[in-house]
Amino acid sequence: APSVADQCIAYASRQCKGKNDEALDILKTGLSAPGTSILDSARLHLACGEKHLDADNISDVLTSMSEAQSLLRGIQEPPAERILLQSSMLSVRALLLKGDDDSACKEAVAAVGRKGDRNVSAVSKGLLLTSAQVMGNRMAFDGLIDVAESDVQSAVEAADRNLWLGDTAQLNFSLAGWKLTSGELNAAKTYFSRAADAAAKAHQAAASETAPIISEFAWSELEADALLGSAQIAMSNELWEEAESLLGL
Repeated sequence: APSVADQCIAYASRQCKGKNDEALDILKTGLSAPGTSILDSARLHLACGEKHLDADNISDVLTSMSEAQSLLRGIQEPPAERILLQSSMLSVRALLLKGDDDSACKEAVAAVGRKGDRNVSAVSKGLLLTSAQVMGNRMAFDGLIDVAESDVQSAVEAADRNLWLGDTAQLNFSLAGWKLTSGELNAAKTYFSRAADAAAKAHQAAASETAPIISEFAWSELEADALLGSAQIAMSNELWEEAESLLGL
Protein backbone atom coordinates (compact mmCIF):
# COMPACT_ATOMS: atom_id res chain seq x y z
CA ALA A 1 0.00 0.00 0.00
CA PRO A 2 1.21 3.55 -0.67
CA SER A 3 2.86 5.27 2.29
CA VAL A 4 1.39 8.39 3.90
CA ALA A 5 4.05 10.43 2.12
CA ASP A 6 3.13 8.86 -1.24
CA GLN A 7 -0.53 9.69 -0.71
CA CYS A 8 0.20 13.28 0.36
CA ILE A 9 2.56 13.95 -2.55
CA ALA A 10 0.18 12.39 -5.07
CA TYR A 11 -2.81 14.40 -3.81
CA ALA A 12 -0.85 17.66 -3.59
CA SER A 13 0.53 17.34 -7.12
CA ARG A 14 -2.55 15.97 -8.89
CA GLN A 15 -5.53 17.37 -7.01
CA CYS A 16 -4.26 20.77 -5.89
CA LYS A 17 -3.10 22.43 -9.10
CA GLY A 18 -3.38 26.16 -8.54
CA LYS A 19 -4.14 25.61 -4.84
CA ASN A 20 -0.69 25.95 -3.33
CA ASP A 21 -1.83 26.67 0.24
CA GLU A 22 -3.99 23.55 0.30
CA ALA A 23 -1.18 21.50 -1.23
CA LEU A 24 1.33 22.75 1.35
CA ASP A 25 -1.05 21.93 4.22
CA ILE A 26 -1.35 18.37 2.94
CA LEU A 27 2.42 17.99 2.52
CA LYS A 28 3.02 19.33 6.03
CA THR A 29 0.54 16.77 7.33
CA GLY A 30 2.74 14.10 5.78
CA LEU A 31 5.83 15.59 7.43
CA SER A 32 4.22 15.44 10.86
CA ALA A 33 2.81 11.92 10.42
CA PRO A 34 4.26 9.32 12.82
CA GLY A 35 6.74 6.91 11.30
CA THR A 36 7.60 9.03 8.24
CA SER A 37 11.04 7.86 7.06
CA ILE A 38 14.01 10.12 6.36
CA LEU A 39 13.69 9.55 2.61
CA ASP A 40 9.96 10.27 2.67
CA SER A 41 10.50 13.42 4.73
CA ALA A 42 13.06 14.62 2.20
CA ARG A 43 10.66 13.89 -0.65
CA LEU A 44 7.93 15.87 1.13
CA HIS A 45 10.28 18.84 1.59
CA LEU A 46 11.14 18.62 -2.12
CA ALA A 47 7.43 18.67 -3.01
CA CYS A 48 6.96 21.68 -0.70
CA GLY A 49 9.79 23.45 -2.51
CA GLU A 50 8.14 22.90 -5.88
CA LYS A 51 4.89 24.42 -4.58
CA HIS A 52 6.77 27.39 -3.12
CA LEU A 53 8.46 27.90 -6.50
CA ASP A 54 5.07 27.87 -8.23
CA ALA A 55 4.05 30.71 -5.90
CA ASP A 56 7.37 32.57 -6.43
CA ASN A 57 8.23 32.26 -2.72
CA ILE A 58 11.94 31.94 -3.34
CA SER A 59 13.09 32.11 0.30
CA ASP A 60 10.67 29.32 1.21
CA VAL A 61 12.00 27.21 -1.68
CA LEU A 62 15.52 27.54 -0.33
CA THR A 63 14.38 26.72 3.21
CA SER A 64 12.61 23.55 2.04
CA MET A 65 15.64 22.45 -0.01
CA SER A 66 17.93 23.08 2.94
CA GLU A 67 15.69 20.86 5.09
CA ALA A 68 15.74 18.09 2.49
CA GLN A 69 19.51 18.24 2.08
CA SER A 70 20.11 18.26 5.84
CA LEU A 71 18.05 15.09 6.24
CA LEU A 72 20.03 13.28 3.56
CA ARG A 73 23.51 14.43 4.53
CA GLY A 74 25.85 11.47 4.65
CA ILE A 75 23.45 9.03 2.98
CA GLN A 76 25.13 7.67 -0.16
CA GLU A 77 22.43 5.52 -1.71
CA PRO A 78 20.96 6.11 -5.19
CA PRO A 79 17.42 6.99 -3.95
CA ALA A 80 18.81 9.62 -1.59
CA GLU A 81 21.22 10.92 -4.21
CA ARG A 82 18.37 11.32 -6.71
CA ILE A 83 16.41 13.41 -4.22
CA LEU A 84 19.54 15.45 -3.44
CA LEU A 85 20.04 16.07 -7.16
CA GLN A 86 16.50 17.38 -7.60
CA SER A 87 16.78 19.54 -4.48
CA SER A 88 20.04 21.04 -5.76
CA MET A 89 18.48 21.75 -9.16
CA LEU A 90 15.50 23.43 -7.50
CA SER A 91 17.88 25.52 -5.38
CA VAL A 92 19.84 26.55 -8.48
CA ARG A 93 16.62 27.61 -10.25
CA ALA A 94 15.41 29.54 -7.20
CA LEU A 95 18.72 31.36 -6.73
CA LEU A 96 18.87 32.30 -10.41
CA LEU A 97 15.30 33.62 -10.26
CA LYS A 98 16.32 35.60 -7.18
CA GLY A 99 19.15 37.13 -9.22
CA ASP A 100 21.84 35.57 -7.04
CA ASP A 101 23.91 34.04 -9.83
CA ASP A 102 27.02 33.60 -7.68
CA SER A 103 25.19 31.50 -5.09
CA ALA A 104 23.44 29.52 -7.83
CA CYS A 105 26.75 28.54 -9.37
CA LYS A 106 28.28 27.72 -5.98
CA GLU A 107 25.29 25.46 -5.25
CA ALA A 108 25.78 23.71 -8.61
CA VAL A 109 29.50 23.24 -8.06
CA ALA A 110 28.99 21.93 -4.50
CA ALA A 111 26.40 19.44 -5.73
CA VAL A 112 28.65 18.22 -8.52
CA GLY A 113 31.41 17.67 -5.97
CA ARG A 114 29.32 15.23 -3.91
CA LYS A 115 30.65 11.68 -3.98
CA GLY A 116 28.24 8.85 -4.69
CA ASP A 117 26.94 6.45 -7.29
CA ARG A 118 28.89 6.86 -10.55
CA ASN A 119 25.81 7.11 -12.76
CA VAL A 120 24.03 9.53 -10.45
CA SER A 121 27.18 11.65 -10.20
CA ALA A 122 27.56 11.81 -13.99
CA VAL A 123 23.95 12.86 -14.48
CA SER A 124 24.21 15.31 -11.60
CA LYS A 125 27.22 17.02 -13.17
CA GLY A 126 25.57 17.27 -16.57
CA LEU A 127 22.21 18.52 -15.33
CA LEU A 128 23.43 21.03 -12.78
CA LEU A 129 26.19 22.56 -14.83
CA THR A 130 24.24 22.83 -18.08
CA SER A 131 21.30 24.26 -16.14
CA ALA A 132 23.45 26.86 -14.44
CA GLN A 133 25.33 27.63 -17.63
CA VAL A 134 22.27 28.15 -19.82
CA MET A 135 20.21 30.01 -17.22
CA GLY A 136 23.18 31.94 -15.88
CA ASN A 137 24.20 33.27 -19.29
CA ARG A 138 27.20 30.96 -19.69
CA MET A 139 28.97 32.59 -16.74
CA ALA A 140 32.12 31.10 -15.22
CA PHE A 141 31.92 28.96 -12.08
CA ASP A 142 34.41 28.78 -9.24
CA GLY A 143 37.08 26.46 -10.63
CA LEU A 144 34.98 25.48 -13.63
CA ILE A 145 35.40 27.98 -16.44
CA ASP A 146 33.40 25.99 -18.96
CA VAL A 147 31.46 22.77 -19.23
CA ALA A 148 32.88 20.21 -21.62
CA GLU A 149 30.29 18.85 -24.03
CA SER A 150 31.84 15.40 -23.51
CA ASP A 151 30.83 15.59 -19.82
CA VAL A 152 27.25 16.29 -20.78
CA GLN A 153 27.22 13.49 -23.34
CA SER A 154 28.52 11.15 -20.62
CA ALA A 155 25.63 12.26 -18.45
CA VAL A 156 23.16 11.49 -21.25
CA GLU A 157 24.67 8.01 -21.63
CA ALA A 158 24.40 7.37 -17.88
CA ALA A 159 20.77 8.50 -17.87
CA ASP A 160 19.98 6.31 -20.89
CA ARG A 161 21.66 3.29 -19.27
CA ASN A 162 19.44 3.62 -16.22
CA LEU A 163 16.29 4.56 -18.17
CA TRP A 164 16.11 7.86 -16.29
CA LEU A 165 13.86 9.39 -18.94
CA GLY A 166 13.38 12.67 -17.12
CA ASP A 167 17.12 13.24 -16.85
CA THR A 168 17.54 12.40 -20.54
CA ALA A 169 14.85 14.96 -21.36
CA GLN A 170 16.37 17.68 -19.19
CA LEU A 171 19.91 17.07 -20.41
CA ASN A 172 18.91 17.21 -24.06
CA PHE A 173 16.85 20.33 -23.42
CA SER A 174 19.86 21.97 -21.75
CA LEU A 175 22.09 20.95 -24.66
CA ALA A 176 19.56 22.44 -27.08
CA GLY A 177 19.65 25.74 -25.22
CA TRP A 178 23.44 25.59 -25.17
CA LYS A 179 23.61 25.08 -28.94
CA LEU A 180 20.96 27.72 -29.55
CA THR A 181 23.02 30.38 -27.77
CA SER A 182 25.99 29.35 -29.94
CA GLY A 183 23.96 29.74 -33.14
CA GLU A 184 24.15 26.00 -33.97
CA LEU A 185 20.52 25.68 -35.03
CA ASN A 186 20.61 22.20 -36.56
CA ALA A 187 22.25 20.72 -33.48
CA ALA A 188 19.80 22.58 -31.23
CA LYS A 189 16.88 21.20 -33.20
CA THR A 190 18.19 17.64 -32.81
CA TYR A 191 18.49 18.05 -29.05
CA PHE A 192 15.04 19.66 -28.78
CA SER A 193 13.57 16.68 -30.64
CA ARG A 194 15.30 14.20 -28.33
CA ALA A 195 14.15 16.19 -25.29
CA ALA A 196 10.53 16.19 -26.46
CA ASP A 197 10.58 12.42 -27.06
CA ALA A 198 12.13 11.65 -23.67
CA ALA A 199 9.79 14.07 -21.89
CA ALA A 200 6.73 12.38 -23.42
CA LYS A 201 8.00 9.01 -22.15
CA ALA A 202 8.83 10.50 -18.74
CA HIS A 203 5.27 11.82 -18.55
CA GLN A 204 3.86 8.35 -19.17
CA ALA A 205 6.18 6.81 -16.58
CA ALA A 206 5.39 9.45 -13.93
CA ALA A 207 1.64 9.15 -14.52
CA SER A 208 1.87 5.43 -13.75
CA GLU A 209 3.60 6.03 -10.39
CA THR A 210 1.76 6.81 -7.17
CA ALA A 211 4.05 9.69 -6.17
CA PRO A 212 6.90 10.35 -8.62
CA ILE A 213 9.74 12.62 -7.50
CA ILE A 214 8.73 14.94 -10.36
CA SER A 215 5.08 14.98 -11.44
CA GLU A 216 3.91 14.17 -14.95
CA PHE A 217 2.77 17.79 -15.40
CA ALA A 218 6.37 18.99 -15.30
CA TRP A 219 7.28 16.62 -18.12
CA SER A 220 4.31 17.82 -20.18
CA GLU A 221 5.59 21.38 -19.81
CA LEU A 222 9.12 20.35 -20.80
CA GLU A 223 7.81 18.49 -23.86
CA ALA A 224 5.83 21.58 -24.90
CA ASP A 225 8.87 23.82 -24.43
CA ALA A 226 11.04 21.46 -26.50
CA LEU A 227 8.47 21.30 -29.30
CA LEU A 228 8.23 25.09 -29.25
CA GLY A 229 12.02 25.34 -29.54
CA SER A 230 12.00 23.02 -32.55
CA ALA A 231 9.14 24.97 -34.11
CA GLN A 232 10.95 28.29 -33.69
CA ILE A 233 14.01 26.88 -35.45
CA ALA A 234 11.79 25.53 -38.24
CA MET A 235 10.22 28.98 -38.65
CA SER A 236 13.64 30.61 -38.78
CA ASN A 237 14.37 28.30 -41.72
CA GLU A 238 10.96 29.14 -43.25
CA LEU A 239 9.76 25.55 -42.83
CA TRP A 240 6.21 26.65 -42.12
CA GLU A 241 4.41 23.29 -42.45
CA GLU A 242 6.93 21.60 -40.14
CA ALA A 243 6.53 24.40 -37.59
CA GLU A 244 2.75 24.08 -37.68
CA SER A 245 3.00 20.33 -37.20
CA LEU A 246 5.30 20.71 -34.22
CA LEU A 247 2.90 23.21 -32.66
CA GLY A 248 -0.06 20.94 -33.31
CA LEU A 249 -1.75 23.45 -35.62
